Amino acid sequence: MRSNLFTHSWRRPATYNIGDLSSYIASTPRSRITRLKWCKNRNGLKHEFLLLEVERPEDGNTLWLRLERRLHENASLLKTISSPVPSGDTAKICSHVAPLFDAPYSQVQVETEFTVPPVLQRLGNLLSSLKENSPDYKLPSENCYFFCAVIYEDLFSMGQGVNIAGAPSKFSLSFAPEAKAKIKRHMDMWQLGSLGAHSLPVFQVSNPRIPS
Repeated sequence: MRSNLFTHSWRRPATYNIGDLSSYIASTPRSRITRLKWCKNRNGLKHEFLLLEVERPEDGNTLWLRLERRLHENASLLKTISSPVPSGDTAKICSHVAPLFDAPYSQVQVETEFTVPPVLQRLGNLLSSLKENSPDYKLPSENCYFFCAVIYEDLFSMGQGVNIAGAPSKFSLSFAPEAKAKIKRHMDMWQLGSLGAHSLPVFQVSNPRIPS
């Protein structure tokens, strides 16, 4: 049975891999992404992640997603220097943004509102394209900065985004231009109808366990 993104309260954050998130997206593909926050940790490796506000148009109900790319749990950072390792792309879901933000260790670099909110299905296809064209965590290229930049740039252009605070740094936007171009071509083909909405790679999705 397909899990519906808006049938659970999500009072506490729940973490899923991107494959499991695709099941939720498929249940409500016309829900809209109304706001994006591009965040950076203040300490350590300056990890970056995205916070997305999702709204169900029928009733205005909202929730938040945290999307990020980290190393796979079984990989080490040193190993990525010599060879790519599988990425650990994850999503956290919560009804409120505060539990996803890691305050006071994080800061919002960019906050964007969408005048024409992109639909959640667009995000699902984008994550699918990322999984196909950038399955590995690579230093110094296809890392958390790259992951955030790909999603930000696509949604910003599709949703006629307006940055109401900050602006993305040239540094964060500079990673892996060839991989980004490949993903953009993939998404342009989908947008033009050369690829059907269900023609992009299909995740091996288990039924996500909804937290109690």
